[in-house]
Amino acid sequence: MKKTAFVLAILLCAVAVFAIGPVTEIATDMETLFSELGKDIMPGLQTASVLNHELGAAELGRFPHMYFSVSGGITTPGNVLTFLDDEDIFVNPQLFEQVTDQLNDARDNVPDFDPFLPADFGPFPSVRGTFGLGLFGGWEANVQFASIPQSIMDSVVSDEPITAELTTIGVRLRRVLVSRERGLLPAVSAGVGYTYSNLDFGYDLGEIEPLTVDENTKTYLKLNGEAKFFNRVHSFGTDVRASTRFLGVFYPFVGASAYYQSSSYEAGINNFSGTLEIDGTAQNPIEPAVQPFSEQELKDVNVVVSTGVDIKLLILNLFVHGNYALSTRAPGAVVGVRLQF
Repeated sequence: MKKTAFVLAILLCAVAVFAIGPVTEIATDMETLFSELGKDIMPGLQTASVLNHELGAAELGRFPHMYFSVSGGITTPGNVLTFLDDEDIFVNPQLFEQVTDQLNDARDNVPDFDPFLPADFGPFPSVRGTFGLGLFGGWEANVQFASIPQSIMDSVVSDEPITAELTTIGVRLRRVLVSRERGLLPAVSAGVGYTYSNLDFGYDLGEIEPLTVDENTKTYLKLNGEAKFFNRVHSFGTDVRASTRFLGVFYPFVGASAYYQSSSYEAGINNFSGTLEIDGTAQNPIEPAVQPFSEQELKDVNVVVSTGVDIKLLILNLFVHGNYALSTRAPGAVVGVRLQF
């Protein structure tokens, strides 16, 4: 009897060790994913937070001139997610590849905003509502804001267990240095501003189909937990802009901005565990020795050059702005509509 109990104990220990192996390996690879993902997306999120959604013209006019605009755009830095092609950075690439394959399948249910981009270019969206007001003495101010709550995300990706929220708020103050009223010279203005942006994202790993550990022994691994991502961007900057008027309704402009940006990034899995299933029998959930987690900071200076045109049709304005961030070498574009009084 004692001998039988001893053999059973040895077998149970062997199963436990076997279970811990795949769970620890996938946890280590998840941590690698979070770390590399942070390096990839932080510069893109920084650039997206300072895309030019503002008045293209260098001069709005003194009070009571004002405007309200709604706009959207993207910036497209390169070399995004290329680390997934390097199997050497993963402990168990064959097992982890099953996770990425399923996430790619889930991505098919999300609207594709970049059919014209190469595979390594990641589009980072940016939406904004802006209210601008002419003050006195050549001063002008605007407030920018954006919020995409979970309710809107649910309508976009209703078939996937995704949670996501985006919030942006910013203020800017500028002074007109040269007015259009002064002969044929272009209008010139310079200003300072601050923008805060955050992105919260979550994905329920329980929706991932069990991973195949060993097909011969019918051994599968079910992942449990929720992946969470948090990113915060603070941008302090200054800019200069020049614009002119063409054919009465076109206001082409050029500008340059320099921002000091401070970003924080956290990613991990809440209550991560793995349940091993052997020949149809589920084992007890196993937690890895260390929960997968990554925390990073990025502080740098981002110089953005911009150009475009505002088309003023009475109080209705249409605008198309182009941007290029020198630090990330990322092009971007913004389109929008504005009511200007």
